[in-house]
Amino acid sequence: MPAVTVAPAGPADRTAALALAFWHLEPAERLARVGAALELIQRGELEPDGILGAWSGRRLVGAMIAAPVPGAGAAVWPPHIESDTPDSDAVADRLVQAAVAWLRQRGTKLAQVLLDPEDTARAAPLQRHGFHHTTGLWTLRHYLDLSAEQLGAPERLAFETYATADPAEFAAVVGRSYAWSQDFPEINGARTVEEAIVGHQSAGFDPRRWWLARSGGEPVGVLLVNTAEEGDGWEVAYVGVVPEARRRGHGRELVGKALFEAKAAGQMFVGLSVDARNEPARALYRRLGFEPHERREVFLAVWPPADGR
Repeated sequence: MPAVTVAPAGPADRTAALALAFWHLEPAERLARVGAALELIQRGELEPDGILGAWSGRRLVGAMIAAPVPGAGAAVWPPHIESDTPDSDAVADRLVQAAVAWLRQRGTKLAQVLLDPEDTARAAPLQRHGFHHTTGLWTLRHYLDLSAEQLGAPERLAFETYATADPAEFAAVVGRSYAWSQDFPEINGARTVEEAIVGHQSAGFDPRRWWLARSGGEPVGVLLVNTAEEGDGWEVAYVGVVPEARRRGHGRELVGKALFEAKAAGQMFVGLSVDARNEPARALYRRLGFEPHERREVFLAVWPPADGR
């Protein structure tokens, strides 16, 4: 084991640590990522203690990023170690161990790593410490060129926004819709429904674009739509139907609701993400006109809470 010190990067080292953590990217993208991270820190949206560095003497030889997100979750980026660092695997392991310990101390229950398919080898240090290559994640987009059939489809469901719905009923329907889900079943039960909702609310949330759907007065599903990160489209953060109301076309109508509302609001696209293993959902999205945008490989770590709750 080299004589290496692992610690959060202080203000004087933060830019260098971020640049090293993003070293795998092209220079222009790396610079943009560093700038965005520094801005998030300044706004209080990224905790600086999650930017970890490894020093051999005064030389920064490794770095990684662990970013807690609302709802007991975290986004993690793999460590990058300078190529001439002795025993680089051990240095990477120490960075991951420090990141995991810090996240768990903060109450994180679910940590996620998203990597381009050609970059999966970078996850090896994470896999040695509890992260598992779970599945692929397809990001899809619909550019809102709606067919006459879609525009003329009858609306069978009645919709109520989150702004006017009973929050307890809304949360209960979200929780029921998770049952036997084919999208990331590994995380079912990892967080409370309330934590999951807080997580969905963490980016682009508008209560007027979250809907509770009813059929015959009974709640059958939910549609959660947020503003896309790019700002010129919407993202379906979650869509779900309760088990007893499935196989009746409600999922199709819920996603259609997102398309119609986005079209009416002058948006450029609607995006969503789907587990690569969930072929029924992928087939539905293809029929509705969604196109593949990008694929990422998903590595997950699920940790029980320290207090057992």
